[in-house]
Amino acid sequence: MKAVRDSLALTLILGFATLVSFVNQLAIARAFGAGPSMDLYLQAVAIPLFAMATFSGLFAFAMVPVLTRARAQAQGASVLAGHFLRAFAVMSLTVGMLGWLLAPLQLRMLGVGRLAPESVNTAIVIARFAWGAVALSLVTGFLASVGNAARRFSVPGFATLLPILGVLIACVGWAGTFGVQVLAVGLLAGYACAALALFAALRNEIVWPPAKSAVGEVSAFFGKVPLALIAVFSLSIYPAIDAFWAPRLGAANLSYLGYCQRL
Repeated sequence: MKAVRDSLALTLILGFATLVSFVNQLAIARAFGAGPSMDLYLQAVAIPLFAMATFSGLFAFAMVPVLTRARAQAQGASVLAGHFLRAFAVMSLTVGMLGWLLAPLQLRMLGVGRLAPESVNTAIVIARFAWGAVALSLVTGFLASVGNAARRFSVPGFATLLPILGVLIACVGWAGTFGVQVLAVGLLAGYACAALALFAALRNEIVWPPAKSAVGEVSAFFGKVPLALIAVFSLSIYPAIDAFWAPRLGAANLSYLGYCQRL
């Protein structure tokens, strides 16, 4: 009976998340339409979102099986989760710092450097906020894996709502005042709330272990990460490809592609 209740609750949460995501796209379309500002936003977030989608695949296909196997074999899943949380926190900080520093370079690779200096500066701000969201998504992705491995499926399902709500609230509240960069700010705020909510709900599933214990398990997992990332590249790279070629066809082409893919 519990499995039925959990399945029903998860279905309702994910259905509501889909509805909120649709409303979010309508709000963005109403605020910014299809044009240069939306093109600029999609170019700025293309590589960060590519990274986010790739890491999301890593958690879904690699992390959950590791934690589930540890729980099934009574191998101290909570301690192992603590090791991985520490490792992903370091990884999150590294990714965020590198993304922040390399944001101008990634935008030049996509051709944003040809635009007016004001537009380039706006794109850099957007990209840096987006990389902050990527860094937090590593932590939220791992914590969601902990919840799924513990069969607490509703908790990660609820957390998926928060980044969407963050973008929606930022768009409705401040798009007219601050422009398209509020979308990246809302995304960052949403992931920050998701990380806090997941940690609060799942803190009993995580034990902070001694720094040098279980290093072998963590090292073995990360040794296989490059293969897992390559496996999901084909599913996550298309926004970055579109951000490279679509603006070369003229204004608003990237915006139309972005709306189509999201709807």
